Amino acid sequence: MLDYIQSMIFEYLLYSFNLGYRFIDKRSHPSFSPFASELKEYTFISILFTSLLLAHSMTIFKQ
Repeated sequence: MLDYIQSMIFEYLLYSFNLGYRFIDKRSHPSFSPFASELKEYTFISILFTSLLLAHSMTIFKQ
């Protein structure tokens, strides 16, 4: 059960990284508004820290 949860958290991490790279690629596009890119960057950072915190707490819980 714990291994399944950890694999889900890892997939969530990969998904958030993928989202972040997509937003960075879009930001170079001229029609992309700077406010939206900043907002999505903050969203990406918050998703990343949340998933890292979850992964860290799961490794502590497993021990």
